[in-house]
Amino acid sequence: GGIGSGRHSNRRTTASMQALDVRQLRREGHTPPGTRALFLQTMQQGHESARQAIFLSWTSRAKAKPKPWFLCPVCGRRAAILYFFPALACRHCHGLAYQSQRDGDRDRLRAKAEALRARLGWMPGILNPEGGRPKRMRHITFERLRSEHAELVRALLGEWRGRFG
Repeated sequence: GGIGSGRHSNRRTTASMQALDVRQLRREGHTPPGTRALFLQTMQQGHESARQAIFLSWTSRAKAKPKPWFLCPVCGRRAAILYFFPALACRHCHGLAYQSQRDGDRDRLRAKAEALRARLGWMPGILNPEGGRPKRMRHITFERLRSEHAELVRALLGEWRGRFG
């Protein structure tokens, strides 16, 4: 359970949420190895409010410093990011989805076509004309990518024709 429910398409995305990221805190030096908890002091109407402990878990990595994780105050799950909505919790507890989880088939096809256009150095927008072969790209690679792009554009245009007559 959690605050959000239903299908992914009805969920909020993580992009617009205020969040606390343990990786950023680590880069800024706020979580030296072995830190067990951070204390968050909230403000309401200009006055200090409750002080909340956020517990950390650490995973060891070969040839690297240990990696910190928040432990979600609601479910205890390990998370790199906790979101304020209205209480501090992980994305699972808030029912949040990544944008890629909300995208439908058409969005994925369009994003793939745009990624191919970018790789080929072509102007964005599937209705724009194709460009030439980038310098230093093999002819066989160029032809394969151009063919993949053309197939994606055909699929998208066919889907649009089906929807709009």
